[in-house]
Amino acid sequence: MINIRTYKQYWDAIKARMFSTLNLDVTAVFVRTEAELAKKIKEIVEGGLVMVVVIPGSDTNPVDYDNVKERDTCIIYTMRKVNHINMTDDDILDAME
Repeated sequence: MINIRTYKQYWDAIKARMFSTLNLDVTAVFVRTEAELAKKIKEIVEGGLVMVVVIPGSDTNPVDYDNVKERDTCIIYTMRKVNHINMTDDDILDAME
């Protein structure tokens, strides 16, 4: 299992390389569970771009075999927080493009 600080440094560097060339301000968020993600989403400002990195499990006796046996596993999302309250269906579709 990779050292978690090394993992974070790696993704911070990837974020800098990917988004600085596009002149985008993106916040990196590291989570282990959906509950942590739900808390982090509440802290993000509307319209803010976020790169969410799901930290892989590190159980020594995992329920899921992939947690320790598979190399280079990672889930990463890039998203924008949008408030759909005053949007029509067409507005929502436009925001997704």
